[in-house]
Amino acid sequence: WAERVLVALPRNFAIGALATRACAGETAIRHLRDLVELLHGTISVEEEVTITTTVVGAICALPPTLFRGDVGRALLGRACVVFPRSARLAHLYGMMLRAEGFFAESYAELVRAAAIRRGALTLQNERPARPGASGGAPVGR
Repeated sequence: WAERVLVALPRNFAIGALATRACAGETAIRHLRDLVELLHGTISVEEEVTITTTVVGAICALPPTLFRGDVGRALLGRACVVFPRSARLAHLYGMMLRAEGFFAESYAELVRAAAIRRGALTLQNERPARPGASGGAPVGR
């Protein structure tokens, strides 16, 4: 059923991500690669969080062993380009690169993942606790 859905509704990212979870092995990788390519350059600011969460969630739900080799590495690398603000994806890519022996590239991705996460935590802590409140978390505590 998943193959038929992916062919019938190739531009629906939510259904594509869900259907990909029902695919096995390299078929899932291939469909996710196609979905990532389809989304490249088409995501609006308003859609970014929802699409990133959905697609990155589908990628991260796959067994890590599927990302070994050129095809998996290409998917993760391209996904990092399309979803540059995903710390989860950057971390997964960094860990996969390390497992494959690409130590310098792995280090760069893991540093990038940490920077994204740090930025997100800073923004979260500086945001007002409730609408109308000023400031965020107290400074120095």
